[in-house]
Amino acid sequence: MHAFQQLMGECRDLQILHIELESWAKKNGKTIAIVPVLEQLQERREVLLKKIIESSVELERIIEPKSPRPFAEETQVVASPVPARSVTAR
Repeated sequence: MHAFQQLMGECRDLQILHIELESWAKKNGKTIAIVPVLEQLQERREVLLKKIIESSVELERIIEPKSPRPFAEETQVVASPVPARSVTAR
């Protein structure tokens, strides 16, 4: 589970870095200069996404019960009702 969470975090970090770097480049007129870096970030993110998908299938297999069984409820029947006591004023 920890490894899966790390993959998710790294993927998110790469996306945030990509967005922030692209925004910075647009503000400073450096868009063309960072295209190779943005492409590398995108490629690394795609690799992580594939690992996440593979891991999620494995994680799902581990977490799911092997054979789900229906819940059996046991009901008890009272043979005869208990008579109510009457409360009289003294």
